[in-house]
Amino acid sequence: MNSKKWISLFLAMLLTVPTLAACGNDVSETTADTSAQAETETETAEPSIYDGYDYSGKALRIFSSINEFDSTNAHHLIAGTGETNGEIVNDAVFARNAAVEEGLNIKLEFTPCDWNYAENTDGLTQIVLAGEDLYDVIINDVLALVNCAKAGYMRTIREEYLSLDSGWWYTDAMECLEVIPDVNFFLMGDFFADCLNSAHVLYYNKDVILDNYGDSGYVEDLIFEGNWTIDEVMSIMETCALDVDGDGTYKEGDLMGFYVDGLGSLAPMMGSLGVEYLKKGPDGSNILDFNTEHSVKVTEKISELYNSPYFITKSFGYAEERIQFFAGRNTVIMGYQRLGDLQRMRDIEFDVGIAVYPKLDTAQESYRTNLHDTTEIGGVLGTVSDDNLEFIFTCLDFLSRTAAESVIPVWYEEALKVKYSSGTEEAQMIDLIRDTIDNPFYVFYSPALHYNVIYTFLDCAGSKSLDFASNYAKKDPSTQSAYQELIAGYQAAVDAGM
Repeated sequence: MNSKKWISLFLAMLLTVPTLAACGNDVSETTADTSAQAETETETAEPSIYDGYDYSGKALRIFSSINEFDSTNAHHLIAGTGETNGEIVNDAVFARNAAVEEGLNIKLEFTPCDWNYAENTDGLTQIVLAGEDLYDVIINDVLALVNCAKAGYMRTIREEYLSLDSGWWYTDAMECLEVIPDVNFFLMGDFFADCLNSAHVLYYNKDVILDNYGDSGYVEDLIFEGNWTIDEVMSIMETCALDVDGDGTYKEGDLMGFYVDGLGSLAPMMGSLGVEYLKKGPDGSNILDFNTEHSVKVTEKISELYNSPYFITKSFGYAEERIQFFAGRNTVIMGYQRLGDLQRMRDIEFDVGIAVYPKLDTAQESYRTNLHDTTEIGGVLGTVSDDNLEFIFTCLDFLSRTAAESVIPVWYEEALKVKYSSGTEEAQMIDLIRDTIDNPFYVFYSPALHYNVIYTFLDCAGSKSLDFASNYAKKDPSTQSAYQELIAGYQAAVDAGM
């Protein structure tokens, strides 16, 4: 069998599995008159999505991070091993890449990058300053890409070549990073699989929920009904926490209601609770201004959560240790973990639930899922010539589209052990998480803004002060100065034709 037929059949198999599982038809029904069916399919076949594209074997050069130091990594969902090996996720990645290579007549060239969190910015800077056109696409930690964009080392996204109204790009999240209207340097979508892999989620002990509410699906029902709020989280904390030693206090060793690694680990709440950090100025500019009544309410709720007797922080430093704390039945809910961490929970003895982070209240329009500050996203270095931009962004659009159709569903089923096709609550939850990735401004730009955005809220919780306005006023001059520096760097890149 030639490679084209193998790729087509493999992708068809991947896309058909969910359909077959959902339909549940009898074998006799699906095998009848296959020759007539094949003839009908031939007559009604749709044009290929690749019609009109032929890049004559041109290489798309991708510099992709493989470093996993205290962070997630999705290189295996981007490059894979480069060959089939019988592992269904790897083989789906291989088939996706091969299909796009053949459809566009291109060659994908992956170069692994093993720089850690502290090395990325300097490494990318050296590539640019050397003036060598080595790579078309960079996939690395968001903070390094922000630093390079601010320095004028990144190309702006050419949106005309991307299907941004489709489900395979996280358009809302990308738009939140536009400090200059309609200017963006960063790519987030299904090909850049760490965007989903590193999405912040809550994990909880479903056995405890069952014991206290008589229904292990109690949390899922709240979420899908739109009623999952921070008040509901705190109600569950109080209801389910257990004073194991009976001394009248809640502490380590008891069953606590909610656990995070430390005060800073509450950062995902500041995205999920609906704070808007930018607003439009009279001239259409994006002004950094979140001194609002909404922010005051968020501060009150975060402080109430953090200072609850049923809340515990304990610093471990590494995800594996946090997961072991959760596995030891020390807490009902665990925060600050990412979706990809579900793969590390297979041996936990109780039923683990996944939850999107809560809303502030039921008036909030939708849930909002946040990404970690080491999320590996995509960008194009300034060493790339104008002539290559259409080619690069067109290839990335096809890679993300095909990832959404084949790789992501397989990742659900094989890595996360969630049946994508069966309509389970777990699959619906991950779909919800994926669909609500949004509002990464305060995380992605935290270092550039001296962490003032995050700690304008968290300082109040840590000090048990609810005076958000005073803390905002104290930090605002430094924050605004840093924000103007960020704008100036981006504007200089735009003026230079980036």
